[in-house]
Amino acid sequence: MVKAKKKIGIIGSGSIAYMIALELSVSSEDEIFLIGNHSNKGASQAAGAMLNILSEVDIYNSKLPLMKWKLTNRDIVLQYWKEIEDTLDNYRMYDFPLIYGKGTTIKLDKVSMNSFEQESFNSMRNAALDHSIRVVNRSDEKFNYLDIPDEQSVDPNFLIRSSINKFNKKVNIINKAVETIKKIKKNYSVTLENESYNFEQIIIACGAWSDRIIRNSPDLIQPKIKSYNDVGTALLLSSEFPHKEQPKIDRIFRTPNRGGTCGIHSVQRCDSVYIGASSRPTHVDMKYPIASSINALISGTQPIVGIDAHDLATDIITGYRPVTEDSYPIIGKLAENVWCVYGTKRDGFTWSPYYAKEIVNMILERESNHKKEWEEILEMCSPQRDFNSFGEVGFCIDAFVNSKKAESYQHNIELTEEELLVFRNIAEETHLKMEKRVGKQIGINPDLIKILNFFN
Repeated sequence: MVKAKKKIGIIGSGSIAYMIALELSVSSEDEIFLIGNHSNKGASQAAGAMLNILSEVDIYNSKLPLMKWKLTNRDIVLQYWKEIEDTLDNYRMYDFPLIYGKGTTIKLDKVSMNSFEQESFNSMRNAALDHSIRVVNRSDEKFNYLDIPDEQSVDPNFLIRSSINKFNKKVNIINKAVETIKKIKKNYSVTLENESYNFEQIIIACGAWSDRIIRNSPDLIQPKIKSYNDVGTALLLSSEFPHKEQPKIDRIFRTPNRGGTCGIHSVQRCDSVYIGASSRPTHVDMKYPIASSINALISGTQPIVGIDAHDLATDIITGYRPVTEDSYPIIGKLAENVWCVYGTKRDGFTWSPYYAKEIVNMILERESNHKKEWEEILEMCSPQRDFNSFGEVGFCIDAFVNSKKAESYQHNIELTEEELLVFRNIAEETHLKMEKRVGKQIGINPDLIKILNFFN
């Protein structure tokens, strides 16, 4: 008996939504709709798009269950990326590889005042040993290096355009923002600006905008954990002068994570070199980048990347990463036939093929090849989970103060004892507010303390 076609709505315009649409388009004959406002500042369009997992380890997150899960299952997602590369091989927009470069090189300045970079660098090396990840340690007079050959890069715009070519009318793309979702009998009505569509199944994967759509949709289960914007700013460097060659790098270069942010990193895109990225969790849909972020990126380009940006053209891009209150994604069911995956912060792009494969397995009721691993991540990231503690409260408070030191070093500023005391007071106050709200002591990710202080 032939199954009746279903109408499936995927809400989102970034890598996770596109990978879900791609997986569905090759796995089913259902009618697929991809709905999202591509003019908004989505994380994928502004992403460095590093397939970095070991490279994301730092002194703060190395012991978290979620990071341990990612390191344990690292080979799975890297293999899925190889499958995506094969799937899109004949649909590439340019003569440029989908997965690019010789891997990732972490650079640690031997004379840096930032002790947290050294600790994060050591955390990466230890994680590589613990999880049998192939790396190369080397050094010269100025830097220590950690080479990670299999953590390469993908140009996100190249990926999305190639996916559209592959869709070949099997996916209907609607470039409009979603406002609400309402249940109508057994189906769901998705309201856009001045129209609505009915679907039998829905996946919400629109990053920083997921939370507000869900909060505006009372027919859906409301996650206990809130989500905010983590605004990132980056530069795209290229040459407009005929006598000046286009900048080019053969791998990702990056510093260790710096005080809750991803430090300076560089990625080769099809037609430019990406230099990123700042990090600022906020509830505001910021229109413009912060000047100090641009200054930090430009000043880090020469020493970290080895590119003289003096005569290069600079395009500034800003994107909203989705970040939850406890820094764990939200993945799972919000109602019968409604699923969500968002709150992935910097890791959404890297893990998009994995999330897509497993979400589609659930939609099509297919058996997963990695059922145990998927059930583990669903439990950690359930919409109905309690707040995941980042660690002991004292550790988190110290980490917040130290992260502010690290961020100041990045901007060539050394904080006074009085300024550090102000930050300590903020951290202590925020933990007391959250304890009152959730009914127990919990440790807060240092990167999120200021925004949680504002909202609690």
